[in-house]
Amino acid sequence: MATTRQEPDRTQLVNFVTRLEGRLNFVVNVQPQLFIRSELVRSALALALDDLAPTFQVLRAQISAGEFDSQLPSVGLSGPQLAAKISIFILADNAMSEAAPRSLEERTRRPRAQRGFWSAMGQRMRRWLDPLLGVANAILGSLAKVTPLADPIQELKEAVEAAVKLPRARRPRRRH
Repeated sequence: MATTRQEPDRTQLVNFVTRLEGRLNFVVNVQPQLFIRSELVRSALALALDDLAPTFQVLRAQISAGEFDSQLPSVGLSGPQLAAKISIFILADNAMSEAAPRSLEERTRRPRAQRGFWSAMGQRMRRWLDPLLGVANAILGSLAKVTPLADPIQELKEAVEAAVKLPRARRPRRRH
């Protein structure tokens, strides 16, 4: 068993994995209309995220058990290196939470005519999503050097990132 000095690092990493899973779920399942324009892509990502639920769980368990403690310092996932990355992630995640609607009622009470509200909220949230996913990529890349469990999570995160950046498809013009 690793020393208790590494316990805060383990806790931060477990919390990171949990928050990342939650944020990906928010983007893919809870508020996809703000982020992902294609229904086909949304459905595929939702299935992929569901498929990875056990991987998230096992990764959290292995980190909590200290299985990677001896390797984490060599990949920048301990002490001040980890704290710096986690602080950026938490700042962006908190900012996205503040911009999000608080409840189902708040999401549904806006009439269709107030699309400007939804557009502005989506823009605010997308502004914070890029740095959140960027630092998540750094942490997952380092974690993938010590466990292969991080690879599929990182790949799904990258797929979500690409889906968010997809341009809106234009509707075909009617020919007269």
